[in-house]
Amino acid sequence: MHRHFPQRWLPLLAALLTAGCATPFYDAKTAGPQIETALGLAAGSVAMHASCQFGQAGRANRAAEFFPAACAVDGERLYVVEWDEVKKAYRPGMDLRFSAMDSASYYKGLFDEVQLPIDGGVLSLLTGKAQPLHAYLVAHGVKDAPSAGEVLARTPPAPTTIYVYIPR
Repeated sequence: MHRHFPQRWLPLLAALLTAGCATPFYDAKTAGPQIETALGLAAGSVAMHASCQFGQAGRANRAAEFFPAACAVDGERLYVVEWDEVKKAYRPGMDLRFSAMDSASYYKGLFDEVQLPIDGGVLSLLTGKAQPLHAYLVAHGVKDAPSAGEVLARTPPAPTTIYVYIPR
């Protein structure tokens, strides 16, 4: 019996190919000081950092396009730090105060996710350190909340074949 790969698994496969891997610019040994410099933080102030993928999904349509980044936390904030390919350096991205977060959810599916409610949806952080990141947020006063389910990776639509008649 020949089985076809279910179409609904394509977003998960795309996420597997991107989120399961460390970003090419992230090096756990050197990223901490580089992130601190990019954010203008004092040396040693980043408590935890990791390679991550981030995406924003709606409440009903729980699919997002994910982008590579580095996630970091200090005693008060979560940072999503982007990579500037031209300058070959990190640049500030998102800066979220723990006190401004409604809650944080941990979801273990194909990938581990930290999910944060945002206006109109959810910010999903896919990282190999999702559980420690979630625990850190909760330990620093962010309310723990159950997840509403996995945020899938949105893949671009399949290309449309166009046939052109060429008379001979």
